[in-house]
Amino acid sequence: SGDNLSVGMIVAKLDSAPSTKQKVYQRMFEHLGMGDHTVVANIIVTKMGNNLKYWPEEQDIVGRTLDLFHDMAGGYSSSKLLLTLETVRFLAMHHTEDHFPFLAIPGNVRHRTTFHATLTRLLLSPSGEEKLGLTFEQFLEPIVTVLGKLGSLSPAD
Repeated sequence: SGDNLSVGMIVAKLDSAPSTKQKVYQRMFEHLGMGDHTVVANIIVTKMGNNLKYWPEEQDIVGRTLDLFHDMAGGYSSSKLLLTLETVRFLAMHHTEDHFPFLAIPGNVRHRTTFHATLTRLLLSPSGEEKLGLTFEQFLEPIVTVLGKLGSLSPAD
């Protein structure tokens, strides 16, 4: 019963009015002319996408960027917010080395896994497919294509 109470309290908190901390951030964003939290989150995610696109060989930058993306996708409220962002939709629809060259760097194997795991988490979250405009099967198409190419290689290749 204690567990049910805490879950109920959390859900009630999510549906309640903004906290003092949220109000402070909102005022700060407005004062800086940044817009609401959605605009700020989109700026952050766009920066993350640019890091992945323009710094493919900088493993520290790629790693820290993907850690932040993974952390944001792991939170209930933040993952719901991410699903509303056009930049996240772009990431989910274009998760190939053509758009994100870090995926082609052999040293980024773990980062590639984190990237795809984070996008999959968002896609498979409640209404993720609907909000991203992408089915799981469509998401897998580029990965299946790469696997097909790998499967057709001879052992000498």
